[in-house]
Amino acid sequence: MNETGACDFVARASIAAGEEIAFDYAMRNYSIEHFPGGCLCGAGNCRGSVTGWKDLAAERKADYEGSVAPYLLEIDRELTASPA
Repeated sequence: MNETGACDFVARASIAAGEEIAFDYAMRNYSIEHFPGGCLCGAGNCRGSVTGWKDLAAERKADYEGSVAPYLLEIDRELTASPA
């Protein structure tokens, strides 16, 4: 989060001039319910579908540690603390 309260985009690797970049919607949305078809990003580590943070595997969430929007972690904490 930046000083205005918005999320900044942060590159996880160097980006060469003219290189195409991809964005993981799970870094911004807790859930994505209605995204037709599969993901077309072509990244080697793509999950194949557009999903939200709640649908990420624990390994992928751990991989994003330190780069996750605080509100996504807060939702996870609230849901974990809530009685079923």
